[in-house]
Amino acid sequence: MSASDASGNFNEAEIRSAMAASGSVVIMMGARYLGKIRDLLVSMDYRKPVVVIENGTRPDQNVSFFRQPLDITAEYANSPALIVTGQIINLREVGRKDEDKIRN
Repeated sequence: MSASDASGNFNEAEIRSAMAASGSVVIMMGARYLGKIRDLLVSMDYRKPVVVIENGTRPDQNVSFFRQPLDITAEYANSPALIVTGQIINLREVGRKDEDKIRN
């Protein structure tokens, strides 16, 4: 889902709805809304992991893992960024085994 609505505003209602309905959500283009997303998750008492992937698939890719939203201290991330929430993040070790094969 997108972090912003068609008007370019923070997509709080859609994100809230998706978070309530699903265990894992991927929020695209969430870099400028990271602090708002964190605050929304905290207000929902969301206590699952969150990952911020900046510049995904690029040589300067940065992946930040957080045990829960309260651990996120930044208000913004480098764009482009994906924000991934939920227990799916715990499968990251499975992906790391084949990361070199995927990148090459």
